[in-house]
Formats: sequence, structure tokens, C-alpha cells
Amino acid sequence: MIYASVSFVGSTALANELTLLGKKYAAGVIVTQVVPARHWCSITNPRSPNTSPARRQTTYLWKVMYALKQNGAQLDTEKLVATFENLRDLDIGLGTTMNYSRSEHQGVHKVWGTQIDADGHYQAIDLQ
Repeated sequence: MIYASVSFVGSTALANELTLLGKKYAAGVIVTQVVPARHWCSITNPRSPNTSPARRQTTYLWKVMYALKQNGAQLDTEKLVATFENLRDLDIGLGTTMNYSRSEHQGVHKVWGTQIDADGHYQAIDLQ
């Protein structure tokens, strides 16, 4: 039997609770994520060789600052919204680009998979 969950249930808490019940309860549970496992797993798995969450956040903030800079000194809500609604092929290091428009405010439509191992750590899996 395959058990699956979505990340907003509190993935770390889920893994911790299942591991407390016993390794057999944790192992194999699939949890979908809205960011790739190489980003998310490094937060929950200290053994992950991936870059730090702080570094990824800094990269993301630089790109947001770039978008804000496009508005000039007279920043207002309408200009900011227009800038974001015209972002195309924005790469913040997720492995897929983000695209926005007036009718599309969800930048990424990809879902990544993770699977809890017997020790309660998340490992990336391919959902396709």
C-alpha cells in the first residue's frame, strides 16, 4: 500500500510522528512538495549535500530586488503588480522557470515528490 500526503500538512511533523510509531510506518510515505527536494530536503535532512537555505533565499531576494528596481524610485502598487505580471522565464534556481501574466498568478505548475525513509528523512523521487 502507498501512503501519500501534501507538504502543507507539516512534513517535518509528519515524518517525526511516523518515525515515533516505528520505522516501518515512516518508510515509503510519499509527500508532494511545491519546491524541489534538493531545496527542501536540505532543510529537513542535515546530511544533504545541497546548498544552504540561506543561500537560496539570498538568490531569490536578489531577483525580487531586481524586479523592484525595474519600477524606479516612484514605486507604487500598480507598477509593482505590472512588473510581476510581466515576469517571463524567471529562474530562481528551482530547475524550472517561473512565468506570470495578468491572468496567471501561479508562477510554477510543477509538483516535486519526496519519500520518507525509515529514519524520517526525505529523499527526492521522480513522480513522472
